Amino acid sequence: MWQTVMTSGDSGRSQVGDESIAISGHGGLSEVEDQGIAIVGCNGQARSFNSGFSIGGYQSLAVSKDWAMSIADNGGHAKTGKHSLALADIGATVEAGEESIIAIRTLDDKGRSRLVVGYIGECGLRPHVRYTLDESNNFIPVGLPGN
Repeated sequence: MWQTVMTSGDSGRSQVGDESIAISGHGGLSEVEDQGIAIVGCNGQARSFNSGFSIGGYQSLAVSKDWAMSIADNGGHAKTGKHSLALADIGATVEAGEESIIAIRTLDDKGRSRLVVGYIGECGLRPHVRYTLDESNNFIPVGLPGN
């Protein structure tokens, strides 16, 4: 059974279940259980579980669980489970589970967009650790002692 909930405006909030889609407006939270898709506005959060797909807007947190993909805007945080992709814009952070891919967009010295990609389990990247990029575009953990 499919369910779709769409809200808009400054107080947008959405929550659905089953094989669902939730879309919120500017201040909104979109939350999907089961196999849904969550898309959110400027200040919100987007959450999906199981086979979900999440996209978050400005200053947002986008969360997806196993076998999912999460995308966060600049200043946001993309978080996924295992076997997933966490993708974030400039200034954002990524976090993923085992056997996942993390990627953050950056700019090269000519101002062109580039994507820095890392693989959890390789080159010291650990699962369930929040990462950002340093000035040399290397992944560094965020919020750990000494960082």
